[in-house]
Amino acid sequence: MAPKRPSSGRRSISQETFTASVSCNRLRSLQDLLKSSAGNNGPVKPQAILCILGIDSRYNEGCRELANYLLFSMFDIRRDELENSGFDEEVIDDLIFLVKADTVHVYCNPVNYPYILPYIAHWPNLRLHCMTETQYEDEDAAQEFKILSFLDMVKESQVIGVPFSARGHMQPFNPMVLEKWPLVQAHGLEDFAMGGFFTMVHQVLDLSEALTAIYDRIDAVVMETLVTEQLPLFERQWNAMISNVDIACKEKSFQKLSQATVAEPLKSYYNHGRVSSPRFSQGSTMKTPFVLFGQQSSTQKLQNDDQVLLASSGVNATPAKHMVCQAISPRSPLACARTYFLSGGHTPLPVTGATVQAPRPPKTDQELLSRLYVVVIDAVLMAIQAYVESNSFTEAYTVAMDTLKTECKEKLLPASLYSSRDVVEFTMECLDHHGNSIPIDTAQSTSFIKSIGLRVKNIGSLEHSGSNLGSVVFAESFLDSRLIVANPDERKSFDTQHLIITSRIPRYITWAGDTQKGAQSEVVQAFTKGSLPFGKVLVDGETALILGSSKLSAVHEGTMYICERGIIFNQARHGVVVFPKSHFEDLQFYDGESSGSTGILVVTYRRSLCHYLPTECHNAEDMVMFAFSPRTKIRKAFYSDVLSPWQNSNEAPPLKLVDKVPDYYAAIYNELQLKYDTDYKLKAASKPLHTAMAHLPELERFVDHFSASSVCQSPIPYTDLPAVLRQSVSPEAAPESNGESSQSNTEVVITIVTGVPGSHKDNLCKILTNMAKEQSRWVTLKPPLDSTEGFTAESVQSSLTKVIAATKKKGIRAAIGGRKKMRVLVVVPGYADTVQVVHAITSHPDPDVAKQIRIGAVTACVDPRNTFMVNRMTQPRLLDQCMQGWVNNVLFTSSASGPDRDLQVTQELIRRVNPQVAFILANNGEITRSGDIEMILSETAFMTPDLVRARHLITPGWWLGAMSSLSMYPSLHEVCIKFYQPLEKNKLMAKLRNLKTSLCARPMKGNIYCIRGRTKFTDSDQLMEVQYVTLSQHLNLTAALESPSARPPAPTSPKHPQPPGSAATNGSSVMNGPNGDNNGVGYCFVFTGCELKETDLKEWLRACAKQKPVKKELRTKATMSKQELQKLQTKHHLEPLPQGWFYNGHQYVSLGGDRSNQHPEMDKFISDYLETVNAAVKLYNNKVDNEEFVDLFQNVH
Repeated sequence: MAPKRPSSGRRSISQETFTASVSCNRLRSLQDLLKSSAGNNGPVKPQAILCILGIDSRYNEGCRELANYLLFSMFDIRRDELENSGFDEEVIDDLIFLVKADTVHVYCNPVNYPYILPYIAHWPNLRLHCMTETQYEDEDAAQEFKILSFLDMVKESQVIGVPFSARGHMQPFNPMVLEKWPLVQAHGLEDFAMGGFFTMVHQVLDLSEALTAIYDRIDAVVMETLVTEQLPLFERQWNAMISNVDIACKEKSFQKLSQATVAEPLKSYYNHGRVSSPRFSQGSTMKTPFVLFGQQSSTQKLQNDDQVLLASSGVNATPAKHMVCQAISPRSPLACARTYFLSGGHTPLPVTGATVQAPRPPKTDQELLSRLYVVVIDAVLMAIQAYVESNSFTEAYTVAMDTLKTECKEKLLPASLYSSRDVVEFTMECLDHHGNSIPIDTAQSTSFIKSIGLRVKNIGSLEHSGSNLGSVVFAESFLDSRLIVANPDERKSFDTQHLIITSRIPRYITWAGDTQKGAQSEVVQAFTKGSLPFGKVLVDGETALILGSSKLSAVHEGTMYICERGIIFNQARHGVVVFPKSHFEDLQFYDGESSGSTGILVVTYRRSLCHYLPTECHNAEDMVMFAFSPRTKIRKAFYSDVLSPWQNSNEAPPLKLVDKVPDYYAAIYNELQLKYDTDYKLKAASKPLHTAMAHLPELERFVDHFSASSVCQSPIPYTDLPAVLRQSVSPEAAPESNGESSQSNTEVVITIVTGVPGSHKDNLCKILTNMAKEQSRWVTLKPPLDSTEGFTAESVQSSLTKVIAATKKKGIRAAIGGRKKMRVLVVVPGYADTVQVVHAITSHPDPDVAKQIRIGAVTACVDPRNTFMVNRMTQPRLLDQCMQGWVNNVLFTSSASGPDRDLQVTQELIRRVNPQVAFILANNGEITRSGDIEMILSETAFMTPDLVRARHLITPGWWLGAMSSLSMYPSLHEVCIKFYQPLEKNKLMAKLRNLKTSLCARPMKGNIYCIRGRTKFTDSDQLMEVQYVTLSQHLNLTAALESPSARPPAPTSPKHPQPPGSAATNGSSVMNGPNGDNNGVGYCFVFTGCELKETDLKEWLRACAKQKPVKKELRTKATMSKQELQKLQTKHHLEPLPQGWFYNGHQYVSLGGDRSNQHPEMDKFISDYLETVNAAVKLYNNKVDNEEFVDLFQNVH
């Protein structure tokens, strides 16, 4: 089977709340650990955190736990997918992470690269060490690459922390254990010259405990897991406990119930879960689940006796009237407690009619417990609200006690229930996502679940004086969210929300267990049979839903009878409820927007009816809602048999058809409709989080708020808060600067263009200004050609001040003569950080200037052939310039003419970094499509709500300047070399072509990646601008203007402005460094590279210029070549021979018998030849001596 690879990395991430901001926040948490302290390691501060996976760390569990934290449990959640991919486990686990304070290095291979990229591509200052597929085929080269990558990662960190142990499996740490890790052993090999063994060169610390505290925090993804996996399981066990009571009630074995039978689901769930995931909660009052009947709940400390029966657990061995239940999740912080009632709590309205009941103290124990429990619920809910708003346990406690006291008085309950602290017990715990208790006053308490409970104990009986009824308990688990808001008056406030996670656990249930058999049927028949006191039965016993109090009860099912003058509803638990129409004050029906909508009948009743209704139907609005699900019999029957008679009835109140759900039930209705859509319409396609929202309607509102607050602890401007929370803003409330229609004539829109050196951003700017709109005048702010100082906020702010000053004065003429609107184009230099550029513009120190400027759009230029320095390692800052929230468009400036592998790989990478950014194709930045130009020159794109939200969540506190310049790996810098003589074009071209072949992967010292400059060539007097990009081998030669660059427009403009792009309207403001003109300065080349030396660069340039002539040496016979001698022989072989010599046709022969192949007077010929040649040499040398040579770097002016 061929190996499989993920088709889409983002779709493979199962967590719906996964975002770049959550992922960056997890990375930032680790980096904060490095910046703050070393945890429990005393004064020693780690400089990096090392995580090695797989066989290279001998499958260390601590490293795997850290990798799962950073990759959102990828190795657990996607285990099946990874196992079925066809790749070996060693290949999938072939990962190394090295986290530094402002950088993160990741080694991976081409196989696991597509799996992990969606999780890490958006990390700030990410440095990827990954081979290409072709390179990876050589196993020896792949292993060497991994070792070299590891050594490069760690070489600059003297103190390194490791996650040696995993949670719950802490082991004694010995740094020497790391020397047994295969990859670490390579550090000591002589071939790599790293100076010895790893632990000899680096100090190693165990950060397991410090990292555990970070893992315990709850972010949006943990919350999603909690509500989609842990909460449904928790609710299932609770519902199983309720079902045990329902079954006993139905089978009339109610009195035989034991605590063990009812509590069995809760205890089994807890005990089985603890086997694999023990909790270590110290001092918790909610450590174990229990179910306690009646007086069993009155002990000083709640204990559980499983053998107690309901029939004998009440006062004087009578049946218990209530039970106290508590559930604890063994693998999460979820916990809740409830008090349920085991005897009928209300008397149905008699057939003879109702009598008015004046408010009175409770007369029965059942009534006392019921009223008190409602008060306890209110007290806990008010305490939650108080804590969320104040973040204070003391405030929550005070509000709970005050609410308890006030409502007990209102409900005429005995003062003994709230007057003594011995009677009331208020508890509140802060729990991590494993359920372990932590101090509630921690600075990051919003990152943890809170469990809050109130218990009123030793409740005296009204029916049996001196006896004790037991306790009433109520507890919830909630998660709070808090955002700091910066107001215009510099005052900070808080925007808070909270989610009661266990709110769907029924808060109030009554079982009419003491009701005699058949009693409910008799009540129903009394109204629907015989004399028919409510008139004709219109709907005879159809299934419907009912809800009274949204605070106390959930929607539950029952049998509904609708008569001409009343409604009877029979529910299995609390029995029959009678609603006479004579007690209705209002009657509304809402049928939704389609046949697939839930219909609801809302009855507003008179307060006098409360005495005959169960407590679950009591609410402040005196309303009850009946819901008819789509396509049910009762919905059809209501339309056919009820709607018309009730509308035409002369009896008040008439039935009104409304087009809006009453506010009190709006959230519940949305929950019902969402639940219906999820369960029926979209059952196959519904996602776990959507299903959770259907059952927990507050979750949808809370997710956006908590997703923001869990990653952003810095203040957010109040104007940006709606965007951060994804709230709609009315046009009237929107800031004026956010709309194009509100732009003033003097407002200056700034377009920002970024890109690494060699990305063709300068060419894009020239094209933009030449294609400018007729109504715009352009000022271009960019560094001069010879500047190497990088970006400074003061320079661009000063330039903007001058632009605004000029704009204000020209605005007067604009009103008279229709002057063009000013636009500013900022070209970000070199490897500058876009965040710092935006902050410099938006935080202009002059308030008047700040009001007149705004950023329209940001475009990042990317050359796919100039993206990867080596293998998959990108140019520094390139990915950061494409980060979510900070860029609107990415312009690909090469490979745009057709299918190209470089373009495809680069686009895939950037799409992982920023899924929403727009892609534009334009070779060399030469855009032609009007739509592309409109996107780049947009005046509002940068302030769209999605980008505003992303900026605050991915880079918290950026608008306050709470960010530092990130380091670069490898360290690149620019060196400016000035010279004064023209270059020889052919020599320069040859040197440029050889640059790419001279690049070295390791080490990168001396590599040149970009050259720009201004020079003349020896064959022309035209001043030329030169730019060469080594990786893409792109050469750009253009004629340069001899005049200096224009400054920002002066207060008084020329009488006749030139077209856009000319010097008068397309000014170039110097942001850093001197002017780039050649008057008195000469020429310059700026080299961008790694650890460049000025001396080496000067020698490189000298090789491109006219070389100094070298004097020739005088010739001698010894220096003559064979060819020269042969040439002389050929030239003189017919010369007359001296006496005594003759030529025999083959050789020269003397009378003395000597033979020679050369002419006998050859020495004379050589002497004559050397005399002639040396005369020319002497003439040349004299000329050299008399000629003055000017060095390339010598200024003759």
